[in-house]
Amino acid sequence: MFLTTLIFICLALGIYSQNMTVSFQPKVAGLKIDSIRVSNLNKKESIKIAESELLILGSTTGGDYFNHFSENGSIFPNPCGGNSVLYFYMPADQEAEIMVCNISGQVLANKKDKFAAGNHRFKIDVPSGGLYTVITRTSGWSGSFKLLSTGLNSQESRISHLGFEPGLNAKSLVVSGKSIKYSMGDVLLCTAFSGKNSTIIADSPAATSIYQVEFYGCTDADNHDYPVVKINSLWWMAKNLQTTKYSDGTAVPDVTVNTAWKALTTGAYCWYNNEIANKEKYGALYNWFAVGTGKLCPVGWHVSTYDEWNGLLSFLGGQVSTGGKLKETGSATWSALNTGATNGSGFSAPGGGYRDSSNGNFANLNNYGYYWSSVEGDSTHGRDFHLEGDNNRIYPGQSYKEGGFSVRCVRN
Repeated sequence: MFLTTLIFICLALGIYSQNMTVSFQPKVAGLKIDSIRVSNLNKKESIKIAESELLILGSTTGGDYFNHFSENGSIFPNPCGGNSVLYFYMPADQEAEIMVCNISGQVLANKKDKFAAGNHRFKIDVPSGGLYTVITRTSGWSGSFKLLSTGLNSQESRISHLGFEPGLNAKSLVVSGKSIKYSMGDVLLCTAFSGKNSTIIADSPAATSIYQVEFYGCTDADNHDYPVVKINSLWWMAKNLQTTKYSDGTAVPDVTVNTAWKALTTGAYCWYNNEIANKEKYGALYNWFAVGTGKLCPVGWHVSTYDEWNGLLSFLGGQVSTGGKLKETGSATWSALNTGATNGSGFSAPGGGYRDSSNGNFANLNNYGYYWSSVEGDSTHGRDFHLEGDNNRIYPGQSYKEGGFSVRCVRN
């Protein structure tokens, strides 16, 4: 018996070792994820999935599949890479017990509590590769699932309640999914949508992963909604600011004439080359006087400070290697070189160019991306950071306040 089980485990490890799954759950109970768009930036392929679907990372893109279903529950992925999700239906408010046992019957984790009627989700962590039994018990029903883990790292076995949906029936526990091509180290850019809000998660998963998604509104005075991304502990806009109004509703002047731009001492904006067609790809360019009003970002957000920019580059690996993790990939908003671009942070910086402070001319679209910070260098300069298309660095500096640069906002 032991030899047979060992052979089964080894065969399954060989079959499934290249496949992992990712899934998405709202962090706040009761919040709904409308859809998730997942793009493999290395393979240049994308797919759209629903909150209820799992995404298998493997050798193909797009295929639909359905998970095993039983009368009161389902567990997926199975095999897993060390963690899986148990979907369990409770027909009424009652006490339930969930246990994880190893192949010898030893109880590794146990969770016993009273749960409301509805479909519940539990994250199941198992210690390492092997065969496990997940047992569920209520006063009127008991069942078990065999769970095969291909995980290579040792960890503590745990059972975590992820949330529940009230009033549903057991049939809705069938778990469907899709697949996308993936090789270890590829960057997945995942955009989750909930109403008008969208959150970006960028990751290179090395094991089956369940992403807990948070949503925060980021809407400017023009009623434009921005995607957001969490990097380290801060929430950043994941797109360049493009507002034409301050947060109090007053207009930011659109100054198109070069001589007028370079002579400004008050806030202004423009589109690159004064062409509104550049709005969506690159955002607006603002002088520092607009930044200095403190009213440029949406309510509840502020122009990123110099310290926040420094914290960003420190978290991502330092000045020499951070640029590529911030830049959008490909050649849509950067020159053909776009050296080192992975967008591994989800920041998605385009090469938006700049407007020269000395003459008001536009320069270096797709070659440079300049960003103001909210901090003055001195009475005539503002502190800034910039990225370049032909290298992997990020450059801190300071520039005359009359210059036209891009802006990113950070949540208060």
